[in-house]
Amino acid sequence: MSNDAGSGPLNEALYWAARLQSPDFDEWEAHIDWLEADSAHPALYRRASLALTSGMRVVEQLASSSVPEAANDLEAGGPPRRSRMGWWLAASGALAASITGLVLSSENAEPDLILRTAPGVTRSVSLADGTSLMLNGGTELTVKRPEERQLVLKQGEIFLRVTHDAERSFEVRVGNRIFQDVGTAFNISAEPGKVRLAVSEGAVAIDPDEGNVLVNAGEAVTINGSKMVLAKSPARTVGSWTRGSLVYANAEMVSVGSDLARSLGVPVSLSPEVARMRFTGAIPLDEPPAEALQRLADLLEARTVKTSSGWTIKRREPER
Repeated sequence: MSNDAGSGPLNEALYWAARLQSPDFDEWEAHIDWLEADSAHPALYRRASLALTSGMRVVEQLASSSVPEAANDLEAGGPPRRSRMGWWLAASGALAASITGLVLSSENAEPDLILRTAPGVTRSVSLADGTSLMLNGGTELTVKRPEERQLVLKQGEIFLRVTHDAERSFEVRVGNRIFQDVGTAFNISAEPGKVRLAVSEGAVAIDPDEGNVLVNAGEAVTINGSKMVLAKSPARTVGSWTRGSLVYANAEMVSVGSDLARSLGVPVSLSPEVARMRFTGAIPLDEPPAEALQRLADLLEARTVKTSSGWTIKRREPER
């Protein structure tokens, strides 16, 4: 590689990122050799390319204003203007600072924390700011670092007791939805096509930059696509799984079935008749799945059926 690249992997990555911008670039073999020379080189090169692109925007913004005249072009009675050379030196300095800062910040960034739980297994986590987080079974979650004030819930269910900071918002992202803390304890679950939020303390703002729907303590919202349904949710039902039982007040059985599968760690399906029912009551989670499901079936005047893949709750046939 040419000596123009300087020394050290950072300078080398910046060299290659800049050289590949040239239309007459023909050093492909040398570039590939450099990429293969160290396992860290490909990632460093990608960061350098991104930094170079971002840095060029700085120059474009400077160039969008009129370029000053040369220093010897004097206005009548006025001081000389900065030379074109001075302008380009300033632009080059801004570009170099932007590139170096972006690459170094990427190198030093702490990797995000990915948390997963198996079905039927819970996990508690304390974040850097004191926020407590509980994951239910079958959950996958990313904690964005370094500040740990943003979570991305891919699937499953979490209960949070957030340490509120008026200067640093705390938010949970589920798909394209944003749930922002307003001094809060809340429960949120994500399933294919559906998100459920219930608040026990404070409030949660949904999509604060686009309408800012506010869900207060004692309320819950179910989101299906663009449709939101707001309902009452007594505090004792919010995150009840963290206290060893599932507690419901006039809940849809479809949601109850999903919660049972997640908390018990076994697949649970419902017959069409049972899926249309609503349920009020409590289901202990410290019992074997068969007993917990039978307890629910008795309350519904239904029956449980063991299948090859899990359990099904069906309507009880009338006695003849």
